[in-house]
Amino acid sequence: MVSLTRRWTRRVGVWLLVRAGAEGAYGAGLRYADRGRLEAAVEAFEDAQRLWEREVGPRHAHVAAAMARRAWCCVRLGRVPDGVRLYEHAMELERDLHGADSARVRELGHQLAEARARLGVLPPPAVGEGRGGGE
Repeated sequence: MVSLTRRWTRRVGVWLLVRAGAEGAYGAGLRYADRGRLEAAVEAFEDAQRLWEREVGPRHAHVAAAMARRAWCCVRLGRVPDGVRLYEHAMELERDLHGADSARVRELGHQLAEARARLGVLPPPAVGEGRGGGE
């Protein structure tokens, strides 16, 4: 019974995601992040990123925005290396789109610097655990 319910819930979730599109996924990510549900926000921003990549191409400001939001969540979840990688990619996209001196590139640069600073202050992993690098 439980597995049937989970399958049904997933199907409804996929249907809603398709109907809502990238904007709906991005909005859901914002709501999840505001409520402190960062794991769910990471997934929603990843969905938005993937959908926008299909709709408008991989080198678009919307893709960079979803990537940057995902990075923010990853850093706060302790998945700092993932966050740094995402910030770097988002900043590269924004630089290509708007130039190295744009306000958005400067903002992402500050966020990236904060994330990189956290790399040196992560607590050592518990025995048998990694540093939170996988999704």
